[in-house]
Amino acid sequence: MFQILFCLLQIRTVDIRSDTISKPTMEMKNYMFNCEVGDDVYLEDPTCKELQEKAAKLAGKEAAIFVPSGTMGNLIAIMTHCDRRDSEIIVGDCSHIMLWEQGGASQIGRVLMRGVTNQKDGTFDLDEMEAKFSTADNIHCASTSLVCVENTHNYCGGTVLPMQWLRELKARCQEHNIPVHMDGARVFNAASYLGLPLAEVCASVDTVMFCLSKGLGAPVGSILAGPEEFIQK
Repeated sequence: MFQILFCLLQIRTVDIRSDTISKPTMEMKNYMFNCEVGDDVYLEDPTCKELQEKAAKLAGKEAAIFVPSGTMGNLIAIMTHCDRRDSEIIVGDCSHIMLWEQGGASQIGRVLMRGVTNQKDGTFDLDEMEAKFSTADNIHCASTSLVCVENTHNYCGGTVLPMQWLRELKARCQEHNIPVHMDGARVFNAASYLGLPLAEVCASVDTVMFCLSKGLGAPVGSILAGPEEFIQK
């Protein structure tokens, strides 16, 4: 009986409901307690500035900004790319942006979301995407201002988008002067799976959002990275 009780006391529960369950290590907690802080509004927080500069470098982008959540990061990206009132985005029909996030792109950003059919691997048919492009000279339709992808793709089983597909996607969008945004909430998983630097995984997109709280151990926060002018805007 004593041995049974002793064994029960040694049981440790491992919570794998979500990668957001991860918690900061003791080293991270100590660093947070002792780190130098300042007023970020006046750009006087050296720790936040260092985080943003490091994140931009990791993603291979010119600049980055820290935001409280991935949903906010995606919404900011969409609204910044789609600064015309007649804007629409092309997005996978099983994507987080389309199905979740309170429909913020439309509800808050007033941006039409046009879905394309997600394949099992998280991609979508590029011919279908291109067929749905709408130009600004058509007064009857919203103008396609952005294409959004998700990597890794949560609803499709955590799949990693093929690098060749991303390159072809970017090439087709460039022909129409349409930027590409990546919802990269878990893009570090993709980089790890592919054995590639994060910057290479993000090379075919103009902007990327990734979460610091999904598998990376941070208690909160996400990063939006892209061109300097975009981040300033």
